[in-house]
Order: sequence, then structure tokens, then C-alpha cells
Amino acid sequence: MSQDSDGVLSDFQSYDEDSDGIHSFGSEPEGYGNRVSRGLGANEFMREPDGKIVFKVGQEFSTLQKFRDMLKDYIVQEGIIIRRIKNERVRVTCSCAADGCRWRIHVSPISGKSTYKIKSYTPDHTCVRVDQVNEANLVWIAKKLAKNLKANPDMKINGMQVELKDIFRIECSQSRLYRARRRANEILEGDHGKSYEKLTTYAEMVRRTNPGSMVKIQLDRVTINHQPTFKMLFFCLDAMKQGFLARCRPFIGMDGCFLKGPFGGMLLTAIVLDGDLGIYPIAFAVVESETKDSWNFFIHCLHSVLGNVRDLTLMTDRQKGVLLAIEEILLEANNRYCARHIYNNFRVNHSGSELKTHFWRASRATSVHAFKYEMDHIKKHDSKAFEYLAKIDPSTWSAHAFDKSVKSDHVTNNITESFNGWLGMQRSKPIMTMIEFLRRKLMTRMQKRYEKGLTWGGRATLRVKRKLKEIGDKSRFCNVVFVGGPDYEVLDDNVGYVGNIEKRECICGAWQITGIPCKHAMAALRYKRLELEEFVDAYFTKEVYLKTYSHLIHPIPDESMWPALDLESINPPSLHRRPGRPKKNRRREANESAPGSSRRSGSVRCQRCKQYGHNKRTCQGAPAGSGGRAGRSRNGRGGGRSGNGRSGAGRSVGRRRETNEGTQSSVHNTQGSQSSMFVEFSL
Repeated sequence: MSQDSDGVLSDFQSYDEDSDGIHSFGSEPEGYGNRVSRGLGANEFMREPDGKIVFKVGQEFSTLQKFRDMLKDYIVQEGIIIRRIKNERVRVTCSCAADGCRWRIHVSPISGKSTYKIKSYTPDHTCVRVDQVNEANLVWIAKKLAKNLKANPDMKINGMQVELKDIFRIECSQSRLYRARRRANEILEGDHGKSYEKLTTYAEMVRRTNPGSMVKIQLDRVTINHQPTFKMLFFCLDAMKQGFLARCRPFIGMDGCFLKGPFGGMLLTAIVLDGDLGIYPIAFAVVESETKDSWNFFIHCLHSVLGNVRDLTLMTDRQKGVLLAIEEILLEANNRYCARHIYNNFRVNHSGSELKTHFWRASRATSVHAFKYEMDHIKKHDSKAFEYLAKIDPSTWSAHAFDKSVKSDHVTNNITESFNGWLGMQRSKPIMTMIEFLRRKLMTRMQKRYEKGLTWGGRATLRVKRKLKEIGDKSRFCNVVFVGGPDYEVLDDNVGYVGNIEKRECICGAWQITGIPCKHAMAALRYKRLELEEFVDAYFTKEVYLKTYSHLIHPIPDESMWPALDLESINPPSLHRRPGRPKKNRRREANESAPGSSRRSGSVRCQRCKQYGHNKRTCQGAPAGSGGRAGRSRNGRGGGRSGNGRSGAGRSVGRRRETNEGTQSSVHNTQGSQSSMFVEFSL
């Protein structure tokens, strides 16, 4: 039997005889063709079926780095600490660092080949296993837990520690786990800084695959010789633009939200509503901060894409920058202010549940009479509160004064808040990853909603049909007074409401503002046996809905398949690192509670003694009433029933009565001192 210079079987003979000297004929080892193509013999290193690493003399590796990787996994698997005797470019020799342990391995290249072989190996371990292994550094942890973090991006540090303990039986410090999670995110999503370098090529790919789309990047260049720095980006796909111009309601909500990556920034969005009352993003922009310049850039690009939209209404949060930009660029657009933000400023000096109730009723009032009624109540309660609201144009925050051609009664900017929530954790991803997520999400949504719309029957969209049913249920309590012709009169709580079916009007104003029949009009339509769906506005029809989603967003190939383009790369924006740990949660308003928490106020009443000022856990008194159970005394004795005519042993009965008398006196004093106490607490 021929042997090589290291005393092991040659490559040729190893195919014909296994390690036990038993010849095998008629079949080739699994993966034999792949091994030959890589220049390896049948002794190529392979993990055991259960994933365990077992080294043997004669195992081969295509590169020395592959052996080093397997060695690191083996060290973690066995929980040992090694000493590298030789760690050179062409050979590695290691031994166990524990005293008395004979484990040793040596790998070097095969003569005349570019492969490496284990030429000597002592497998026995006599040392004690350790839980903290230095080889499990942040790079190793990031590679091993990358799939887990991809499946569960919200995995906490404690969860990572549990995974390492269960799978690899090792422990790591929290600081190492934090760095490993950051490195794993870079492996899965890409580097935040390098993501900006690809923006120019990505913009060109969008223009090629989706003609008519607009991707505009504004750069900041110090001198002609310096590489430009990213400043702003505007993104609008042609399909989304065409869908809006196909006859979506001319009502656009605009808002900004913070980006949570290391470079910060803001995401400005323009959102509309489709015919089924669902959110429909038109465009977005990534800017450094929410200033007049950034809003000017965003609105200018949006105007150049959409052109002059008739009867356009913009909903904003009354930020100074966006209002100035609208006044300069969109002169003919109508403004609406989010009523929630108006109320947050209003309640700073004018708080109270009554003012809050009348404010929101005035904001949602669909008729002048209802608006004046609520404002008069505010004036009676607080004249300064009335003066504060009177300074704000009603057409910007009260539904009765809205432009009736828009067919929208939205008084808040919740459609943009819904989009921000829909975006979720993508706001912390690299800019390219976030944009691609939005493009794929919108691409899928366009197709799914179009297919869903094809299945509908009737004239109106699905959610509008449900809304008609809800309004129809309320209209059953209205009484119709017959008039004849298109006019009608309906009694609702003994109040008469008149309108005209042909003109689609009702004196309550809701039909004209929303485009959907109100309950008074619904009662008249049902009285005349007319088809309800024929009286909703064209914005809410299936035909318009399908036109909105009939346009396609075309896919973009992976960046590894992009052609080589001679375009200038971009530097990321300046990194402004603030002191302290970066905040991930949204900044909440002064009186806004955290999600999952509730707040209530009231006086605390004990369920045991029925007195105020304490709860059952801290109660030290006897139960209320003569037939209740007595509380335990401090020495652990007592209990039983008192005042029920029963008697036991004289000594125990006497002690029980004495205890109850003392506690009854204590309860009386507590009630007297706590009668005016009001305790406010939060859960």
C-alpha cells in the first residue's frame, strides 16, 4: 500500500479503501464530482450528519482559511482554549492551552497541490470545558445568528444569549452581543454608509425599468475636486403618479417622520386615499431635517410630477416650514390643519373634558348650525378658549367649511401616521434597503388590490358598501315625511332635515362633504326604493378604483446584476452623534401615554373594609359589617367570626374581641382622616 511523505494513504488508494481497510466497489462517494472539480480527493473535510465537527488525519481543505473557520467552530463546540504554535500563511499548528492536555493538530499543504491536509492530530481532551470562549467573537456570533436575526429582527440581547447557550453552550458579554447584532444587521441589510454610494446607480436603474418615474438627488459639493455628499432625495414611481391622476380624490396628507439609522434624517411623505378608503402613497423624500428648504424641495418636486391638480387640498400639521413652502409653490391649494395638533396646542391653556368634547364636535360638525352651537358652548365655558379658536380659519379645521368637491371629511392627518406605522422598523435600515422595501411593497400592493377589485360586484367599492350598511342601520330610526319629487324631509329625534336627491344635498351637510349619503338621505332613498350605490360619488366606484391600480410597478434586478455605469458615487451625510444612547421610540406628546399602558384617576377604595384611602393589600382594619371575616392580627393569630353569638374557648374569644375592637377603632380614625383624600394613579 503506497503512502505519501506524511505516512497517510495516497489520494488514489483512499478512493478504494476506507479507514477500516474495507474495500468498496461499484459506487462513488457522495459529492465526488464536486470534489474532483475543486481539485480535492475523497478525504475532503465534511461535517457529520448532525453538524458536529470531527477532525481526522488525512482530511483535506481547499484553502487554509476554511480550516481556520472549522477550527474556530470546533473550539466553540468543545469549549476549549487553544495555543497557536504556528499560524503562518501556509501552515497551522495548535495545541490545547490547558496544562496536561495532549490535544494537538497540524495542517500544511500537500506537495504539488493547492490543498491543505491534516497531517498529524491528537484528538484526546483531558481538560475541563469552559463556557466563555474567546474564539466566539462578534464576527463569529454575527455569522451564526444572522439567520435567527433575519427571522426575528426584534430579538433582544437576552434572546441572543439564550440562543448561544442552547445551541453552542457558550456565554458572552452583553457589549459583545450588541456589537454582534449590529454586525449581523450589516451582513443582512448592508452598510449604512456604503448604501449611499449606490444611490446614483439605483436611480438610473429605476428610470430604465420604470420610465416616467422621478428620482431626484440633491448633493452638497464643497469644491469640484471633492466627492459630493448626500443632502436630499425625492422618489416617485410612475405607476403611483398615474394611479393618483386616474381620479383619486385631490386630498393629500403630508407629514414627516424620523429615520432611526446612524445618519438620522427625516422621511417626508405624500399620502392620498383610494376609492376603497385605503392609503395610497404617491411620493416620499429623504432629507436631513424638517426645514423650509427640505419642504420646498419636496413640494417643488411633487408639483413638477403631478402638475396643476384641480381643487387640491393639503393636510399638514401646521409646521412653519411646510406652510411657507405651500404658499410659495402651490398658491391655489387649500390648506387643512390636523385637528389633533390644534387641540394639543389648545389644551395647554384650555384643558378640561367639556372643552375637549365641544372642540371635537365643532371640528367634525358638517353644518354651520352645528359648528356655531358647539362654539357657543365653548364661549360660555371659557371666553379665551373661544378667542383662541376664532383666530384659526374654520376652513382649515372644521368639516362644515371644507371644499365640498374634495369629498373628504378628514379632520386629522392619520393617513400619514398609518403609513409611518406601516413602514415600521424599516426606518432604521440603510437607505437603499428602505427604498427597496417600499418599492417592493407598493409593487405587490398594486397587483393584489387590482385583483381584489376585479372580484367585487356592484358599483361601489367594498368598504363603501360596508359604510352604506352602517349608515343604513342608523337611518331606520328616522321618519320620512313624503314630499314628492326629488325633495325630502326626514325627522331625526323630532328635528326636521330637508334635502334634494337629484342635487345630492342634505341640510346636515354630510352628503355634500363626504360624497356618501347621510342617514337622512339614506332614509329618503330607501323610502323611494332607490338603489343606494347609485348615489355615492364617482370617487368611490369600482371603475375608478380599478383605474387607480391598473398601472404596474416593474421589478428591478438585484444589484449584483446591474450593468457597469460610469456614475459618480456619493458620500453619506455628516454623522451627528448625539450624547447618550440613540432613541428608537417615537417622541410622544406631553399627555400621551405609552402603548400598552392605560391611565385612570379616582379614589382608591379597599375591597375588604370598604373604606377609602388604601387598597386590600395594605388594609390593616377589620372587614366591613358584623358578619364579615376578621383580619389577622400582627402576631398571626385571630380570625374566626365575631358578633354572631357563637363562643369558643374563653381565652381565645376574649383575645378575638379585643383585637376586633382595636381594629374597628383604627378603621374609624382612617375614615375620618381620609374622607377628603383623592388619589390619582396610573397602571
